[in-house]
Amino acid sequence: MAHPIHIISCGTCREDLTQASAEAVRHCDILYGGKRLLDWFDEPGFRKIPLTASLDAEIQDLRDLSEDHPIAVLASGDSLFFGIASRLRASVPLDQLVIHPGISAMQAASSRLALDWHQARFFSIHGRNIPLPWRPILQSPLAVIYGDNQRSPSWIAQELLRRYPESANRQAHIAENVGSPAERILSLPLGKIPEQETRGLSMLILEGKNSRQFAPLSLGLPDETYEHENNLITHPEIRAIALAKLQLRPGVLWDLGAGSGSVGLEAAGLVGQLSVHSVEKDPQRTAMIETNRTTQGLSDFTVWNEKISVALPQLPDPSSVFIGGGGREIRHLVETAFERLQPGGRIVATAILADSVAQLSSTLPDSRLEWLEVSVRRAKPLAHSSIMQLDNPINLFVFEKPIAS
Repeated sequence: MAHPIHIISCGTCREDLTQASAEAVRHCDILYGGKRLLDWFDEPGFRKIPLTASLDAEIQDLRDLSEDHPIAVLASGDSLFFGIASRLRASVPLDQLVIHPGISAMQAASSRLALDWHQARFFSIHGRNIPLPWRPILQSPLAVIYGDNQRSPSWIAQELLRRYPESANRQAHIAENVGSPAERILSLPLGKIPEQETRGLSMLILEGKNSRQFAPLSLGLPDETYEHENNLITHPEIRAIALAKLQLRPGVLWDLGAGSGSVGLEAAGLVGQLSVHSVEKDPQRTAMIETNRTTQGLSDFTVWNEKISVALPQLPDPSSVFIGGGGREIRHLVETAFERLQPGGRIVATAILADSVAQLSSTLPDSRLEWLEVSVRRAKPLAHSSIMQLDNPINLFVFEKPIAS
């Protein structure tokens, strides 16, 4: 039977180790960890193996070695807080793991600043090739952002200010090398942070009190927020209604015939753990969606430059579907999506042309919850006054798949 694998959360310094953690290290044959943490331990009696970027292969080696040897794995801070424990848990049977908790750098920094962090939101771009999720960061009254050498707190602050200049007066803190002799805590308005140089391991902590300092929700944002072709965009009011009718939740959203991608983009910004698949056959529009995705700081968002019929077999089953295009195939598209839809999920399909409306009016009648037509009038200047002009009316069809009893 394989030996237990002890995952040691090392806190911010060796003095943070609990007695149980220290005992696990003493009794192991093989000690894994990053070089900085391995250097804490120079006692004889165990073999030290550095962890590198080839983590998947090293985890397999670690599992193989655990058949004959007690093993301990060192993790900075707490191993379940943006740490290695989740990777090991996905590869090692749970009953073989012994996870030792520790103090994270965030907890230590919060104690220095007397910050009540139980409602904080945490973000990590450390070593991850993902856009900065600037909107949820700036929607949080307290946000903690882990960066790296390429994207330091100064870079993060500069990017936040570029996206939303109104946040310049928010209270911010740089916490650098927490727990080491080189520790530095620096508190300044966010607008002053880009001027600071940071060294070593550091994070940005962002407070907020004035509501004007918080970025708005990604719901019904102005059309000019997104790159789009001519008038090929679902306008803000329709977006807001469609997203409300979808009753979004964590899962998978298909945005079919995506155009500018605005509906899927706003959905991804509203719901955490929502994986969006945006399908658009026109390559120019696909490029615009990709630009909009990066601008909005979204990572769990896949853009498909394919015909819908080609893309669908490759997509994971959806919990929600928005159909903004489909043309003459709209009935077949709704029926196909409904077959793949998870129980309790919803489809919202929009139509302007009479033929599309006629098709949808007779599609899945027993599963259709609503059919509504939305008309929006906008004031336009005329001489010294204004005149109300009507946008094209939009028909929305809402379908729901029942949950089996």
